[in-house]
Amino acid sequence: MKVKLIHDWICASISYDATMLKQGMVTNQDVQTVLATRKAVCSGYSRVFQSMADFAGIPCVTVSGFVKNQRGARGLSQDNSHAWNLVQVYGRWHIVDTTFDAGYVKDWVFVKKYSTENLFVDPAQSIYARYPKESGQQLLASPISGQDFLNLPDVEPAFFDYGLEFDSKRIAWENPTLGLFCLELKGNDEDMVIDGVLIGPDGKELPGATFIQRPGAGRYSILASMTQKASYTLEIYAKRRGEARFDYLIDAGKFEGKIVPALDKADRVVLSSLFEKIPASNHYRFKEDPFSLASKDTALRLLAAAGFPADSLQKVLSLKLLNQRASATSSYPKVYARYQNSTADSLASPLLGTLKVGEEVRFAYRSEESKEAALIMGDKFYTMKKGSDGIFSLSLKIPASGRISLGLSENGIDYDIALSWEAVPKP
Repeated sequence: MKVKLIHDWICASISYDATMLKQGMVTNQDVQTVLATRKAVCSGYSRVFQSMADFAGIPCVTVSGFVKNQRGARGLSQDNSHAWNLVQVYGRWHIVDTTFDAGYVKDWVFVKKYSTENLFVDPAQSIYARYPKESGQQLLASPISGQDFLNLPDVEPAFFDYGLEFDSKRIAWENPTLGLFCLELKGNDEDMVIDGVLIGPDGKELPGATFIQRPGAGRYSILASMTQKASYTLEIYAKRRGEARFDYLIDAGKFEGKIVPALDKADRVVLSSLFEKIPASNHYRFKEDPFSLASKDTALRLLAAAGFPADSLQKVLSLKLLNQRASATSSYPKVYARYQNSTADSLASPLLGTLKVGEEVRFAYRSEESKEAALIMGDKFYTMKKGSDGIFSLSLKIPASGRISLGLSENGIDYDIALSWEAVPKP
């Protein structure tokens, strides 16, 4: 209990010095200065924790080590240096990182966001994020090397919080590919929504380049298609169905031009009191009270009333794909909310987003909860037959050019579109 009290006080009372991080010059991280200014980088956070633990009689050590890419350069260098603590509770050592649990830095702005993700974190999970200089401080039965650490994919704490794990061959940070890639994940929570985003060589998101299949309960296959011999980044996002969250840092133009005008006068006053403007970055930042959920709940309610999404997924994993051969698959089927927000529906075929007129195509889609499914092309409906395995299927000779949509219904009248394909003439 003492450890958590110290952790919580530091996270609530000390802000990360994003300006110092940007400048790359670390100074004045002694306990007295940090407590006076209420600002610190990791060395200041860990020293204050060490001092308070010593005062409370809690065995504690300060750990020096590295994170992977703190300033955009992956490696074990001074730019990626980091500090955290180990505490001994009932004879066992545990990892505590108050820097990470105090919030995060985005666009060189510190955003206070209290968390306990790095309080008593599992060493097997911590090693994805932190690498101590002394191998014994990994707290692993078999410590890994620095190169092994850098070879691990970038895994966020939320990945483990959601109960996710890899369900395929060992995944590394850099993965050689030949046009196509499939990442297999599994989890113990069947209410998870998973999505994937592929970032191209130019740093831009590639629409239609990823697709999610759900081969069974708590299992996810994330497919990616690459059309160039180049390096890509695959990012995985997740949330629990019904989970609500919002970005604590909102663009000022969006906040002032769209969100605030959508509310009545009284709600505008309330919402404005919950955010502060950061002129240097042209953002509004949520003023979190880590010991009260009331302000967060109010912000969620008002943002939802203004039409601002409060159900966004959060990034849980990223890795590099070193593609060595262009894929003939330019895109997957277009995904709509009905499919994206499902936790169990899965498309078996066709996985190509473009279909050829005149070709015979087998459509197969599994949905336990839907009673009816049909392919829709203009004003024509092609009813799909549902088998005992919950799979709707239909073989169709593509009749003409245009969009083919797959709709799901509970009454045979109203259909929610889940996926669509583009039919084009044969060359």
